[in-house]
Amino acid sequence: MPRNNLDEIIKSRSKESSDLNSISSRNSSDRNNSSYRSQSSNSRSNNNRSERRVTMESDMTDEEREALAVQKLMSAMSRGTKATGGGNSKFKSLVRQSILQKQVETGDIVKGMLPKEPQSSAASGGDGMPSPDDPDLVPPNVVLDLWYMVADGVVDESVDNKSIYSALETAKKYYVTSKEGREFIDKNLARITSLLLSRSPRNLSAAKDRLGQSENDYVEKGVRYALQLVNDDLRTNAHKFTAKCNTLDALKRILDYKDVYYEDSPPEVRMDKICVFQRIKGFYHLAIYLNARANTSSFPEWELVHRALTASHEGILFQKGDTSYVNLLNKFRKEAKNMTVGAMKHLKSMKKDVLEAQDVHQMSTIIKDIKQLHLDFALNDPKAALDYFAFCKVMIVQLLTLQSMEHKQHGQDMLHELIETVHSFRPAIGAYNVNGAGISVVNGMYSMAPNARDDGGNVIPGVDVSYERIDQTTGKKLKLFLDTTFEEGSATWCISEEHDDETRDPDYTDYYTVIPDVPQRYPPLRGWEVSEGSKGPAPTLQPLPKMIPIREEHKTIKEDLSKWLLEKKVTDLVVGADIGASVDDGTISSLMEALDVYMKDSNYVSPKMANLFVSILPSIQRQAPPNAPPRGFSQSSSSMAALEAAKQRLASTERWEETTSRALKNAQSEHDTATIEVEEARAYLERLDQQYHHSYQNGNEERELSLRNIFESSDGNKDMHDSVDSSITSATGAIEDRRQTASSMNVPRRKIGRSTFRAPSKNRRGS
Repeated sequence: MPRNNLDEIIKSRSKESSDLNSISSRNSSDRNNSSYRSQSSNSRSNNNRSERRVTMESDMTDEEREALAVQKLMSAMSRGTKATGGGNSKFKSLVRQSILQKQVETGDIVKGMLPKEPQSSAASGGDGMPSPDDPDLVPPNVVLDLWYMVADGVVDESVDNKSIYSALETAKKYYVTSKEGREFIDKNLARITSLLLSRSPRNLSAAKDRLGQSENDYVEKGVRYALQLVNDDLRTNAHKFTAKCNTLDALKRILDYKDVYYEDSPPEVRMDKICVFQRIKGFYHLAIYLNARANTSSFPEWELVHRALTASHEGILFQKGDTSYVNLLNKFRKEAKNMTVGAMKHLKSMKKDVLEAQDVHQMSTIIKDIKQLHLDFALNDPKAALDYFAFCKVMIVQLLTLQSMEHKQHGQDMLHELIETVHSFRPAIGAYNVNGAGISVVNGMYSMAPNARDDGGNVIPGVDVSYERIDQTTGKKLKLFLDTTFEEGSATWCISEEHDDETRDPDYTDYYTVIPDVPQRYPPLRGWEVSEGSKGPAPTLQPLPKMIPIREEHKTIKEDLSKWLLEKKVTDLVVGADIGASVDDGTISSLMEALDVYMKDSNYVSPKMANLFVSILPSIQRQAPPNAPPRGFSQSSSSMAALEAAKQRLASTERWEETTSRALKNAQSEHDTATIEVEEARAYLERLDQQYHHSYQNGNEERELSLRNIFESSDGNKDMHDSVDSSITSATGAIEDRRQTASSMNVPRRKIGRSTFRAPSKNRRGS
């Protein structure tokens, strides 16, 4: 249908309505007989309307036919009242409430959205009752024609933005009370939003129509109405476990930052849509929808969840910049957290076959979104980080036990990332000394910037730390920070001078830069290069023994992780024969470091934990020998690169050797203690044996039972002695194999440092 037909339809319907009113005034006493219809000049229009309603009735359910019959009864009573000037308005009001209550019970309309009661008799035909074409219940024909026109025009993209806006505006009004309105939205909203967002603002006319609106204004308002319709759909179906929201495809498109409309608009345009959806409680109802459908087949597709979580995170970052919107920021965080809870619940509850059927890339994207949000939540809610770590532990074990190698590899990647994330929950270096720079103003002490600390002065986990200093002579503000935008795909540490400008973001003059081989949370001490326009030589950094503490509840995170790695046998899943393939070098290094931290930080390591720790060494030797190149290392690489990789690998294995040596010494100490106790117990046993015979002869049964318990306890010390002997023998052989392998390389080994373990007291005695 041509675009200009909308005004013609409205004019024709207005003329038709005026004609009907004039005829109705002359024939008010005889509306229902056939002579009235035959005298009407609009009989053809009424016949078409009747045919349309007959077609609609044939598609209705029994409940809808019942409701329509009651409406017809109300209509007849209304016509009789207008003719006689009276009627039982109380009975008719009860009938009307019965209809609306029926719609509430069937889910066709939600409580709190019932059409308002007419305020005066003039607005309702004199009796307080809706007419058959009450706009609160049934859309008029002109609206139906508009919907049909827009639905047809969306297919061939011939419909104009003004018609789309008008259709969505009327659909919002009748969506919860009209079957036609619901059908129009369910079938066409996704296509309508796609059409609106595919139109670039550059190609839209800026001319204003007679209502003072431009083409771009109609697109903006149309998208807003689409968000309101999605929210209405979610609010109606959020608590229904099997009900599907057909409008979620439209929401997925609106939140897609790649749409042409967003790409050709300022960032604030898309952020406005995100804030609108949050303001009307769209994210709140979406979180309820996700949690209600976790671990069911009706859980929405991951792409929608990803875009919703990304939009929430963008909203959080956007609101952080304005302290006047603290309440809005907290609402964003709360609703985003509720959505992540639904996503985590759905992932953790998957059965093995369902989990193995999941796309690894999509799953990885969702987990990254969850991590990003939860580390942001941890700024104000420390428990959020612990919840994320608990979720990761469950997922890692599930993935490592699957048959799919792709999923197992993803489990390794998650383990490596988890260990790296946990390492960020440690006291931070509070200051650095910069020395030897060619530009003298750069030299000096740099202290941690305030934005990396919370209100209590503790370091914020997961936040990029930066360091600042102000030169007392020149007043220049210098900054040591990580710049992720310096080069695409790289993270560069910079020493720069910051130029404050109230009108725009700060500008920097770079003096020295360094790109680490692997991303680092703290600046490298060496390897700095002179930037263009600066002056050599490049400086070196020295960390000062000034540490920024972490929150009390975060202090046990590293130890809990190491215990989980050992007690849950995660190391066996990673480095054991079950993995079926070579283990990623980063994962092995992370395992070494995590377990090494546990052994260093623990004042006392039980024999059980020490044995577990030593027992995984042979598995790592089998899976990743020291002379093997890292996975992904091509044969065409230069010999210098190969040598550097070998040096790094040797250094890693030497650290591992040192750690296992400490464990060996700890086990040796346990062995010595056990030997002494066994000898003492053996001598004591001989004395007790004589006392036992003496007590037996005297009939002292209580003494006999006590001595037998002591005898059994002493025998247990023998078992402990044998177990520790076996562990020491195994660990000694493994360490010797490692030393022989490392010595075969032409790279000097560094000396093994002294053990930092505290041996158990030799004064302990077994009872």
